Amino acid sequence: MLLWLKIGSLVGTRKVAAVDFRWSYLAVAGIAGALIALIAQSVWGYLGAGLVRAFGARSPARDLRTTWGASASPQVIALVVLLPLDLLIVGTETFTSERLDDPLATGWAALSIAFSVSLLVWSAFIFVRGVEVATSSPPLKAIAMSFAAAVCLAAIVGGSIAGALALGGAA
Repeated sequence: MLLWLKIGSLVGTRKVAAVDFRWSYLAVAGIAGALIALIAQSVWGYLGAGLVRAFGARSPARDLRTTWGASASPQVIALVVLLPLDLLIVGTETFTSERLDDPLATGWAALSIAFSVSLLVWSAFIFVRGVEVATSSPPLKAIAMSFAAAVCLAAIVGGSIAGALALGGAA
């Protein structure tokens, strides 16, 4: 979720001025990201077990959930190391669409996004490899099953967004 906040501001999908930044929004985004991840992990455990059977393999739901949890471990680095450094070096502008004038802040923001994307790729690798091991499947089948997990996550995120819009009264 924090990576989405950074990249969304960078590419312009989110327009947030520095004066509009609220610590509560950052906290809610982090908590929402964690809750969505836990829900998706549970759903993946249930649906993934059936999908694995469809691919001709066997794996208990608990192993699939464990794989998901283990693959999230690099994201802890983003939360424990990168977030404090982002706030210390760049400040709250990291999560806004304000232009960074300080070269150090701009350089760190670029480096932080690169590190965050690298951590995301590392998580994806751990997930695919974990599915491969948990299901005793060849790599291509594990990639296909992992893609299904990504679709599961996208569905949960989409449902969450739709629910939030419905609660907010948006059409």
